[in-house]
Amino acid sequence: MAPKRIIRTTLDPNAWEGLCPALPAFKRPLYVATPCIGIDGCGTALDALGVRYQANNVYDLEHRYQAYLTQHLGGNVQLHLGKKDGDLCQLQLSDVERPVDLLVSGPPCPPWAGQGNHKGQHDHRADVFIVVMKVCIALIKVGDLHACCIENVKGILAKIKGSTCSFMDQILHILRQECAEFQWGVHTLQASSYLLAQQRTRVFLRGVRKSDFPEFLSPDLPNCKLETLTEVMRKNLKDAQAHLKAMLQDGHLDAADLVVFPLDRADGKAYKRSYTTNLVPTLTTNNTYLFVVSLDFSRPNGQRKFLRFLHPSERMVLQGFSPSVLEGSSDTLRVKASGNAYPVPLMMAVLHGVLHQLAGGIPQKTKVVGSLLDQAVADACHNFEVYMDERSQGCSGGSPQTKAMKRPAAKAKAAKKAPKKKPAKGSSKTVKKAPKKKTPIQRRQYYKYRFLSSSSS
Repeated sequence: MAPKRIIRTTLDPNAWEGLCPALPAFKRPLYVATPCIGIDGCGTALDALGVRYQANNVYDLEHRYQAYLTQHLGGNVQLHLGKKDGDLCQLQLSDVERPVDLLVSGPPCPPWAGQGNHKGQHDHRADVFIVVMKVCIALIKVGDLHACCIENVKGILAKIKGSTCSFMDQILHILRQECAEFQWGVHTLQASSYLLAQQRTRVFLRGVRKSDFPEFLSPDLPNCKLETLTEVMRKNLKDAQAHLKAMLQDGHLDAADLVVFPLDRADGKAYKRSYTTNLVPTLTTNNTYLFVVSLDFSRPNGQRKFLRFLHPSERMVLQGFSPSVLEGSSDTLRVKASGNAYPVPLMMAVLHGVLHQLAGGIPQKTKVVGSLLDQAVADACHNFEVYMDERSQGCSGGSPQTKAMKRPAAKAKAAKKAPKKKPAKGSSKTVKKAPKKKTPIQRRQYYKYRFLSSSSS
């Protein structure tokens, strides 16, 4: 009997409500600026998410959107539409409507589009992008803006002719310099990956005001006593603090910043010391000695806000877990566990859409179909193993970057293992040929044979 076909009910193309996890209720409507509004995809998304908002700074060159936008946004929203009123290049910063919590904009894309003139920033339409970013910077500096999202085409990521970077690289560089209050990132999304049946790829420049980093840290933990540190660590801390003082004087750091760095690393070594401001670097199973420092250098060490190692409980919080996870276990285990863990909110973001798609297609009762010992399964695994083995043999060692990062001690060991020079002709010494290295499959077969022979005996 043929198995019944599972029919999954499809989503109404316009019913986006409920697709994302419910958001916490906002205490008031958000003020959302929408220059280059178009037909307000931003507002439609906010409606689907259940977010109350008040639109302002509504600009667009197309005046024929007026009837729709009036109905969509309500009659109390001031619309700036048409080639004259909707021209953002004529906008003065003093005319920006405030307050603004969120700014969402899609500046003209022809300067970077595949079917455009490929002039990039030399196209006059690129000026709109510059104006939008100036508005963002101004609103950030006055403390209004909390987040922004700027949409454009993938071509904006292409390298500019005669340059080593793209237009977006240049934007990011200046934003990270001038607006360090925000965390900036670029995201490339495809419409077909988000339940839309079209091949539309869009790039989003997203900026979010940095969260209050100390909220992730425990204020009750005591500062580190310097006499408990090793001599090397004391020297590293002294050097690091001298560097941070110089950065503070030069204006690269703010007095309210917190800086995290590994106390077991030093400048001038194979692995240099790196600093992260108001953030923690990627948590791993090895970076046990991450040190948190506040920049209140005038206070005695015991009275400074932070001068200590990152605690394992804080590592758990920074990965999205409760601080009590593995409480009572050794610090080594907790560091390892947090370094190996999936960050909880990232996993939520990744799995939400997958689980939604699976929800309608999983049968009531799970049935075990087939066997892992089938010949087809064995053949597939073997083919995969052979393929990967062939690929590994075709690769010639690591990349130049990887080789450059080797420790000096590793270089010395490599020199010892290097094959010796052949003796000159006429010498009595014989040269032994190096045995051929076994491929991964040959090694596995060899160890399997050893295991079978030893177990049988």
